[in-house]
Amino acid sequence: QTPTPQVKYAELDANTVCGMVPGFRRKQHRICMRTPGLVASAIQGMMVAVHECSYQMRDRRWDCTSLEEKKQNPFVNPIMGKGYKETAFVHAIASAGVAFQVTRSCAEGRHPADCGCDKTSRTAPPGVDWKWGGCSHNVDFGEEFAQKFLDIREKGRSDVHSRINLHNNAAGRSIVSRSREKMCKCHGPSASCQIKTCWMSTPKFREIGNIVKQKYDSAIMVSPDNNDGRTWFPSNRNRRAKVADLMYSERSPDFCEPSAFLGTPGTRGRSCNNTSTGMDNCDSMCCGRGYNIKSSSKVEKCNCAFHWCCFVTCDDCATSQWVNECK
Repeated sequence: QTPTPQVKYAELDANTVCGMVPGFRRKQHRICMRTPGLVASAIQGMMVAVHECSYQMRDRRWDCTSLEEKKQNPFVNPIMGKGYKETAFVHAIASAGVAFQVTRSCAEGRHPADCGCDKTSRTAPPGVDWKWGGCSHNVDFGEEFAQKFLDIREKGRSDVHSRINLHNNAAGRSIVSRSREKMCKCHGPSASCQIKTCWMSTPKFREIGNIVKQKYDSAIMVSPDNNDGRTWFPSNRNRRAKVADLMYSERSPDFCEPSAFLGTPGTRGRSCNNTSTGMDNCDSMCCGRGYNIKSSSKVEKCNCAFHWCCFVTCDDCATSQWVNECK
């Protein structure tokens, strides 16, 4: 089971934070120099998102591994210049990750000069045994910062790819907002729960990742309007994209073979399941090349911790098993 990432904090230096991640645009770098703490949280959010991407796509030919090699910035990967479903997924999961992590770090009091708890006044319905209290997560602030920091990459462009990227960024943010849930703590003698204090919280990121994956599976293909090239319409006229739907404009390649152009590794050496009826079955995963059955000592990353700021450390966990490995 993939572990839940744990984030650790320490003091930050603007030059250190802003110089450690490749591919920042000039305006993103300015935002970083003004608010390095918030950008550090954004970087952590992208790292958590890539980690989640690997989990959600673990049974697909394209499994996000190439994103993990890009030093905390998935947007510099070549596939991000395309209009594939996978590109849409990364935009949405990364945007969700930034909104999620900024929201969480604000609620933890990491950026007192910039943000904190949600101060929205709430009144509990009459007759209930709970009241509002604690620190509700300020998802609105997290969403706004994610929009400001990520959407700026598309500013000044009006082509259909850029507009679709902005839509998918917004879809990821909206999933975080819509996933808010009420959390409560009991008060009273011996935890008798005579009254409960409740607050609004973001869920675990795995829950958000599950929703983004569902949106990927049902993503809508769109085509540019030939008249201006800047607007689009669904290829299936019976479907209209909603706020949280993902959109894409190009059919994906099969990802069977390595591609230096896309930065994708292909599926040779991948494990497959010869009894599965899903995407991880050996016929599909191995692209018809067949597979070898091997006794394998497999080493996987586990017990990952996301450190402040901004790198990840994992243990190597070894297992011995018989595996089907794609030729």
